[in-house]
Amino acid sequence: LDSSGNEIFSHSFYDYTFYSVDSDQQGNSYVTGVKVFSFNNWELVLIKFNDAGVIEWERVLSTPTSNSQGRAVVASDSTIYVAGHTDYSHIAIKYDPLGNPLYTAYFFQDPWGDYYYRSLHSQVDQSGNIYFYARCQESGGIWHSFIYKFNSSLEQQWHDSTTLTNECLLDLTFDQSQDLVFCGYDYSNYRPLRIKYNQNGTKEWSIVLEDGIGEFWNVASSGEGNFFTGRVHFADTIEKMLVYMTDPNGNFKSQYI
Repeated sequence: LDSSGNEIFSHSFYDYTFYSVDSDQQGNSYVTGVKVFSFNNWELVLIKFNDAGVIEWERVLSTPTSNSQGRAVVASDSTIYVAGHTDYSHIAIKYDPLGNPLYTAYFFQDPWGDYYYRSLHSQVDQSGNIYFYARCQESGGIWHSFIYKFNSSLEQQWHDSTTLTNECLLDLTFDQSQDLVFCGYDYSNYRPLRIKYNQNGTKEWSIVLEDGIGEFWNVASSGEGNFFTGRVHFADTIEKMLVYMTDPNGNFKSQYI
């Protein structure tokens, strides 16, 4: 669609499920998801469209085990990261604009198949580092999240997969210092959650909204602080949408219901 909502092109795909789309500065679009071959046999797929809607290339990642979900993010130099998960780990691949694979990384190993639900997201900072984060559920019902930071060559810089039990991450932004600010919810008591990490992976704060029940869905940052939006139920109100502002240290400044 153009900026007025008029259709520019459309395509129909059979036996595909798409999960993510991103675009570069030249107007090319990158769509990723899974291509289904048969029951319980699907592979991670990445497709590039030019600005006229012509498919320039398609890449299917074949691994010994099935892939699911799939996320794509385009860096400022028009290279493309795509990520998904197999039965026993997550995988990330970096491609050049012609579709040639440059680097591959595996992360969050799960050799026993303990985690049966994962929701994967990714984002690139101003320095070209890429972050993958997800919430996942153990077979016993316990929820966890994880965060992995890689440089532009997909070399792991740090990760946290141990301190995020019951902390479900839904969105990420970078503040004025390029530190990481997450939002989501605390699974144990279902309260909106905000978390900050510095660039070196130190968890600086994790704060729940004590007087509300619900989730923060989105987060944005400016020089004045951080803005969180979500669905929250307070004791004396019905469930409402909330805009919640904090200072850079996560302290409450104002809210709008």
